[in-house]
Amino acid sequence: MRHTPNGMARSRAGFSLAEIMVGMTLLAILVSSLAGLTFHVSRRMIEVSRGTGLNAAVSRDVNRFSVLPYDSLAAHAGCDSITAATEQFAQCVTVTTPSTNTHRVTIVTTPLVRAYASKTPVPDTVVIDRTKNAGTNPLNSP
Repeated sequence: MRHTPNGMARSRAGFSLAEIMVGMTLLAILVSSLAGLTFHVSRRMIEVSRGTGLNAAVSRDVNRFSVLPYDSLAAHAGCDSITAATEQFAQCVTVTTPSTNTHRVTIVTTPLVRAYASKTPVPDTVVIDRTKNAGTNPLNSP
């Protein structure tokens, strides 16, 4: 207890309204800044997830066209929609012949869903040059 100059005792239990208002204001500022940070991090995670799906789609087809027989590459050209890592993509494959023993496979993969209304999907292009095998295996010669 605290004694006043006239000798009366005054109790000071609890907080005043001004102290509570200052504390609530500081708490509101802290929570709103954390909310903005959380929004920014979640938005970035969505972008990373979409990039992972695009890399998975491109890697799958690079591996597929790397092991297909040389003579059957042209039969697999065309456009299709694919799903990789919960994302959908439009994929177009063209096969050209720049020389007699070479096929050039161009794979263009475009996300079908916009990450955000302000961003247009950016296609990813991969070019594979495949050459025709000579017919003999140098590792299999006597």
